[in-house]
Amino acid sequence: MWGLTDKYARVAGTFSGYGAALPYNKSYGAQPAGRRGGPAHRPAGARLAEPGVLSHGRPVQNDLMDDPYGIPRPREVRPGEYPVWDEALALVNRDLAALLPERGPLRLLALPPWEQEESAREHVYVALPDGRWHGSDLWHGSQTDPPAALGAVAEAAQDTVMECLWQVWPVCAEHGVGMHVREEEDRPVWWCSGGRRPGDPAHTRAAVGALDALHRPRRARRERR
Repeated sequence: MWGLTDKYARVAGTFSGYGAALPYNKSYGAQPAGRRGGPAHRPAGARLAEPGVLSHGRPVQNDLMDDPYGIPRPREVRPGEYPVWDEALALVNRDLAALLPERGPLRLLALPPWEQEESAREHVYVALPDGRWHGSDLWHGSQTDPPAALGAVAEAAQDTVMECLWQVWPVCAEHGVGMHVREEEDRPVWWCSGGRRPGDPAHTRAAVGALDALHRPRRARRERR
């Protein structure tokens, strides 16, 4: 199996009558492959790769020198290099800690520009503590727009967690389905598509960075007030 969701799958749009081969659809609803109890339902501690191995199979290094195979090595982004992304990642890590405390904190890794690129900008990714990531790099233009940066980091974090760990995150506690990042009143929020019943409509669960307020024990909430 090559992934967890149909978010990036091309089968259904390319081959008529085929698709739904992955455990979850692009809305994070369970498909037959998921209901059969495949890898998406592994225990929370299950891993798909050894610690310290990237999604492309190379070990994490702390320098930018190319390895003998010509694959650039990632480096860990130092605090303050990308302050807007740093602040966004801190909020996203709060949401990760609220639901999957054993999986974080996430961190930023950077790769140098590819040889064919005219720009000298490096590529920054949201990675797991062991250095694995999945998906595209962060949009460079979001550095000047904090709400856009928060939305970009949240989506990148979700892709990394779900595709590297095969765990749906974050999950709406009310409906038990995965949530999406959406913009609402100029801020990114976690949006749930709702349940299957007419009385279970779609809704906004919380602002990105505020899931801990929903999952904090009641006693802790009272003390904070």
